[in-house]
Amino acid sequence: MNRLRRIPVLVLALLVASSALLAACSGRSGTALTVNGVTLTNDEFTSWLSAVSSSKVAPTTLIPGTYSTSLTTSLLNQQVIFAVLRSEVERRHLSISKDDLTAAEQQADSDFAPKSVDPTTGQQVAGDASQGKAVLDKLGSFKTAYVRAVADQTALQKDYADKLGSPAVLRRLYDKNPNQFKGRACVTSITVPAATSSDASGATTTTPAAMAQALKTAQQVRSEVNSPTEFEAAAQQIAQQESLTNGGDLGCVPKGTYATQAPALEEAIWSLPVGEISQPIKGTQGYYLIRVRARGDLTFDDVKSELQLTAAQQSLTDYQNWFARALKHADVAVDPQWGSWDAKTGAVVAPVGATSSIGPKVHSTSTTTRSTATSAP
Repeated sequence: MNRLRRIPVLVLALLVASSALLAACSGRSGTALTVNGVTLTNDEFTSWLSAVSSSKVAPTTLIPGTYSTSLTTSLLNQQVIFAVLRSEVERRHLSISKDDLTAAEQQADSDFAPKSVDPTTGQQVAGDASQGKAVLDKLGSFKTAYVRAVADQTALQKDYADKLGSPAVLRRLYDKNPNQFKGRACVTSITVPAATSSDASGATTTTPAAMAQALKTAQQVRSEVNSPTEFEAAAQQIAQQESLTNGGDLGCVPKGTYATQAPALEEAIWSLPVGEISQPIKGTQGYYLIRVRARGDLTFDDVKSELQLTAAQQSLTDYQNWFARALKHADVAVDPQWGSWDAKTGAVVAPVGATSSIGPKVHSTSTTTRSTATSAP
């Protein structure tokens, strides 16, 4: 199971209300934005603006031929992100295959799918990817740039994960911390939550009937798993359904970890024979099924999955830190008709005092407010 959380390349700030307007006109040329040597021409940029507006991804303005500065700066900042990712992929000589682009397009379709909220859980539910594809297909060259950026981001995150998650690196991590793995229990858990409701004060409660149903579900799940492999697979599947990021893996914990918050779980972890699947264990808001994979002074093989999870989490942190530095260190130049570059925040900002009377200049080629720092390694 891939434990790396993908960060959406595009946060659709396009959906915010407009605070100022920029007029659009034809016959434009020159460069709207340059990032680390990657350029976006005014022609290409205005085609993005037109496509995004006409596709209803962003709200249109009441004045024909104008765009909100929220939209213009959002799209320019997306191009900064696209270019920073692209230049780093090229610097590291990472390859993007046709299969990678196909997977990236599928992810992009999902990103643009309309989302809804499950009224019973309050959680956001992913929409139909085919609807997202219908939106993306209207965005012209912006779709191509977005899909490539998704592929670039995936390649960079994988590069970080591969370097930190290699067997040699994991082994060094284990050898460096020998005492960390003594007196531990490695546990996989299936959590079966009971349905909750809110009382008059808004507090969340669980009824006896809901707990009884959770017990029944836990017993049914246990009857359907007949081997450690099936249990591990069921734990991952249920964790995904419950939006749990650990795939049901509680890690390799020392004694006392759950003594206060879940004493019945704590007792089961340290008394259940290694490898066996427990009976349902009652918690405060549902039931657990657990399997102790190993217990005692743990070998490298015992804790390899935990080390992989640690490495995956660290690789994501390293990627995020690199990305934040790269944005602020990017060499960016903006056509002043669209705004300027704020190197402190790592973002394009709208022209000062922008109004509907300010529009793209025909044949504008000037650029200002560029950062002279080189791209972060």
